[in-house]
Amino acid sequence: MADVARSVFRAGWHLVAAQALNLIALGACANPSPPPPVTAPRSEPNPMGSAKDAGIVPTPAVARAQTPVEGAAIPDTEATIGTSQPVLVEAASTSGDWVCFCQARSDDDGDGEVRVEVAVGGRLTGDRLARFVALSDGSERPVDDLMAASPDGRWLVTRAGKESQLIDARSGAGSVLNVDARADALPFLDHRSVSFDGVSRRLSYIRGEGKRRGVVVRDLDSGRESVTEPGAGRLHRARLDFTGNWIVFEVVANDSNGNGRLDLPVPDAPPGPRPCLGPIPTFASWLGRGDRSTLRVAAIGAEKTQSVPGLVAPLDRHLLVRLPGDTLVLQSARGRRTRLGPGTCRGNLIHADVSREVALFACERADGPDQGKSEVELWGKGTRRRLGIFVTPQATDTWPGPPSRLVPLYPGREAVLVDLERNRTHSLLAGDHVLAVAEGRAVVQREDMLVLVDVDGDTTTTLATIPDRFPDVLRRPPVAVVGSLVVDAERGVVLGSVAGRPLAATRTGFVLVALGRDGDASTVGQGPLVWRRPVAP
Repeated sequence: MADVARSVFRAGWHLVAAQALNLIALGACANPSPPPPVTAPRSEPNPMGSAKDAGIVPTPAVARAQTPVEGAAIPDTEATIGTSQPVLVEAASTSGDWVCFCQARSDDDGDGEVRVEVAVGGRLTGDRLARFVALSDGSERPVDDLMAASPDGRWLVTRAGKESQLIDARSGAGSVLNVDARADALPFLDHRSVSFDGVSRRLSYIRGEGKRRGVVVRDLDSGRESVTEPGAGRLHRARLDFTGNWIVFEVVANDSNGNGRLDLPVPDAPPGPRPCLGPIPTFASWLGRGDRSTLRVAAIGAEKTQSVPGLVAPLDRHLLVRLPGDTLVLQSARGRRTRLGPGTCRGNLIHADVSREVALFACERADGPDQGKSEVELWGKGTRRRLGIFVTPQATDTWPGPPSRLVPLYPGREAVLVDLERNRTHSLLAGDHVLAVAEGRAVVQREDMLVLVDVDGDTTTTLATIPDRFPDVLRRPPVAVVGSLVVDAERGVVLGSVAGRPLAATRTGFVLVALGRDGDASTVGQGPLVWRRPVAP
């Protein structure tokens, strides 16, 4: 049997926790009038099967990803969410359409008060926490799990008891989904059965009942669905890629541990409500348990999957594939291959931009004075370029996410912005930390200052002084909340400050706080919750 190891990580834990933060950071731009800037900045020189046949046509993702969402909610800064008891925020729409939170509302342990505390190792003690989803119309719904949410903030898939629902957060309408609602016993992974694409056009889910174990893809606008069969083996996970043009399946097809059956690599979570997580993340791992899974893919609308050895990641209409000998190619849904760039690269993908069709790889140098080191290279459109940046090798390939012109990298203590629009680098100062980017601008923490770096104008603008040298940071691109300050990289200004510890934020700068009491590493916050607009001093 498996050994179970549990260890406590800080909230900045960068690998598995990042997938949970993707869920928290869901949504798109609402479009309320933002508050005025609070500072007068000063500038100084910088030192694939045909989907058409199924009625679901693949479309470029980038334009939709950058478009503000019509009908998105403007948070009501007067209305409160939840009650005055202890509260934990699990997720919130960055368009302001919904908040998912856990709250204790009764004295279950009989000690005369309603309380929840954080014990050693992050374990929650005290009264029972229940999970709720609050919508922008003021309604509140008890749920056992929030399985997935669309990045534009409109759609949610929730589970209550044995029933799973797709909810339109703006209208409040819900429809029952026949979903396999079982989850992995890993608290920070996305749900294994349900996923939205990165542009909020499609939903995929593993069908929960019946003999045919298929994955359903639904077009959210029209409601039309197509079904793809996973093929032989035991289906473990399925998800859409960022563009929504591919489904990726993880299937256990071989008895790799030799016990005579097909076992999932990760055990199922216990039945019932998913436990609420405290402010100190914990991670569970199972060593040597189950069988190894293999990847299969299918273009949207295809009835069957295909196996693609050497798959690196889906890249818009193509698959990025590493052939034997470390040659990188783009493969279409019909299997046609073209080289991504000349030569070979022994290393992993660290960033891919589906809008610009470029990728950053950390390629291992095979000879010369830098032999054995991993140098960042820019690949795309039949070209490759060494950037002269050496980074620590990573064990896995990073899948494409939202398009971003500027990509921050940290070789040692140095900090560099890679400009994918101009195919060049922009050096920052040692110790700089990039908090938010928007087109050619980056908000950077530089010691106790917030500065705006404009790579087009080659200028650095001082925005504000940070009261705390080590502030809490909440990122909701293009907005970042740094301590009490709310800064917008797109506009290049500090929007204002908020009172209270930020629990969530919208892309337009509204911040969710607890009115009763801020939480910390030993106690949870005290409700109710409220959205606040940052104000100038």
